[in-house]
Amino acid sequence: YLLFTSGSTGTPKGVPISNENICTYIDNICKIKKVSPSDRFVQLVDVTFDLSVHDIFVSWTNGASFYVVPENAGGFATRFVNEFELSFWLSVPSTAALMIQSGLIHKNSMPSLRVSYFCGEALPIQIARDWKILAPDSSLFNLYGPTEATIAFSAFEYKQDLKLNSSYVPIGFPLGKELMSVRNTDGSVINTG
Repeated sequence: YLLFTSGSTGTPKGVPISNENICTYIDNICKIKKVSPSDRFVQLVDVTFDLSVHDIFVSWTNGASFYVVPENAGGFATRFVNEFELSFWLSVPSTAALMIQSGLIHKNSMPSLRVSYFCGEALPIQIARDWKILAPDSSLFNLYGPTEATIAFSAFEYKQDLKLNSSYVPIGFPLGKELMSVRNTDGSVINTG
């Protein structure tokens, strides 16, 4: 498939994603948390955003189902999750922030969620803390990766008792056989992991 993104440049560009790219992503993400045919995914994003590919292909390749939240109904996502007893969540952190700030959700308001992924923006620790109160039985992961990397290439599991020296959840560690490196502005490698 081909996704168009402006990324950090502001200039739209087409990003080709191969079958091998998406299959590798699906294999890697399913190693974090196993998906079963009884799982139910929520889809909150437009199909023009690469996070939609996660919901569609991760659910379908594992025999699970996914439920599309009606357009402009994101504010009712909690009710939607509960009505259909959804188990997998993926959104940008700002969606969670809006839900929390609305005051319409409360402690343990999404008990069916067993896995929550956040991707597409930096995940503030306060949002992660609040989310764990709303969905205490859900494992919470921060995913990181640009469209060019096929959705995400790293993950970090946030746990309530973690002591982090930052106001954001780390981007984590490479998925599968992916590699990450820190580089100087001239492109030379500082550190690889």
